[in-house]
Amino acid sequence: MRISAALDRGHWTNQLQKLADVMGQTMDEVVKGQARLIIRDCIRMTPPFTRKPYKPLTESFSRQHQAGKDAVRKSILRVFKPANSFWSLTSDKDGNKGELAKAAAKAAKRGDLDEIKRLNPRSKAIQRTIALERMADSATFDAARDAKTGKPRKGFGGILVHRGTVPTFEKARTEKGVTSYAGLAKLFRAKAANVGIAKAGWLHAADQLGLPAKDCPAWVRKHKGKASGSSVYRFVEGVKASVVCGNGVPYIQATGAELRIVQAAMKNRDRNLYKQISMAMKAKAKRMGVKKYWTV
Repeated sequence: MRISAALDRGHWTNQLQKLADVMGQTMDEVVKGQARLIIRDCIRMTPPFTRKPYKPLTESFSRQHQAGKDAVRKSILRVFKPANSFWSLTSDKDGNKGELAKAAAKAAKRGDLDEIKRLNPRSKAIQRTIALERMADSATFDAARDAKTGKPRKGFGGILVHRGTVPTFEKARTEKGVTSYAGLAKLFRAKAANVGIAKAGWLHAADQLGLPAKDCPAWVRKHKGKASGSSVYRFVEGVKASVVCGNGVPYIQATGAELRIVQAAMKNRDRNLYKQISMAMKAKAKRMGVKKYWTV
């Protein structure tokens, strides 16, 4: 059995043969069944998931989906710094526009980031920004991210987004995503809709192995057309039955994440295979009316 990771083949062969014997299945059927369980775990252990606490195998898919959307929000707000989230650049709660905010708005209209920085010497966030834009857009966002990880490049200072008029203050992070200022909410919705593509890289193999629908939620399955073409699946029958599976989504491959995910999933399957054999033996003994049995 090969799934992009090294195994103690003798150990696995013995365990799989035991399982085949006790379940009355062929080796081909057992190998496919174990591969299906490994792919199930690979889907859960492929981002997104909540990292604290790190329990991707038991975490609900709804929590994983939310973790993905939270990651998108974090990335967007690392790249874009909306002017309406800075007190010094906004009007107060009564709509009064301070002189500093008006001066900054005029500078933004001219595209003068240096002047905005001069007006806000104490704002570390503004001082770190490296560019000034009127609107947030997907191309600028993508250009600011590392191609391998998909995250904003390390040390990236951010882009100040200012429409050129004094905005009303609003927190950058909202309950549903991010502020609607300067197209940020629209960008968030577009990027959040892509959450699940990395998991969908396993779909071709999952479908070929007959993985139940409950083990692959709709927000992942909707990306089948985008990602399943990069999935790998091959089955070889016979004495040396084997399944070869993989996830070819570019950033999963580029970071070496696929191999780590598969190795972790296989370790989990190795731990649980003995339990599965014991449960199968117990069920068989019960059917046969045997009260005492043991495993080796």
